[in-house]
Amino acid sequence: MWGVDDIRPWRDAWTKKIREAFDAFARARIPALLRFGYALTGSTSSAADLVQEALARMGARWAQIAHDGGDPEPYARKVMANTWVRRLGAAVAALLTVPASSFRCWSPLPRPNCRCPGPHEEAQGSAFMNYELAGATS
Repeated sequence: MWGVDDIRPWRDAWTKKIREAFDAFARARIPALLRFGYALTGSTSSAADLVQEALARMGARWAQIAHDGGDPEPYARKVMANTWVRRLGAAVAALLTVPASSFRCWSPLPRPNCRCPGPHEEAQGSAFMNYELAGATS
C-alpha cells in the first residue's frame, strides 16, 4: 500500500519543477508585462501593481496554466486587463455615488437647456465670454 511518505518525494520534485517554470516565465516576461500595464494605466506604479497581481494569480494556478500547453502570456495580459477594468468600474461607481448637488456648471455662456446636474455659476470676467458677446453684437 502506498503511504504519504512514499508520495512526498515525487510531489516535492513536481512542485519544485512547477515553481522553477513559473520563475523562468516571470523573469523573462516581466518587462513586456510592465509595458502592457503602462499602456493600460499610464502609470508605472499602477502597471507594477497590475503585473504583481497577475503573477500572484498565475502562480496559484501555474500547474493548470502550464499543463494547457499554450503561451501563458495572453493569460497574464487578460488577468491584467480584467483587473484594470474592475478597478475602473469601482472608481466610476464611487463617482456615481457623489450627490448631484455637489456639481457645478462652469459654462461661460448661459445655457437655459443645460442638462448638467448642478446649478450654474456665473463666469465673471471670462475672456471667452467677452469675445462671444463682442462677436454677437457686431
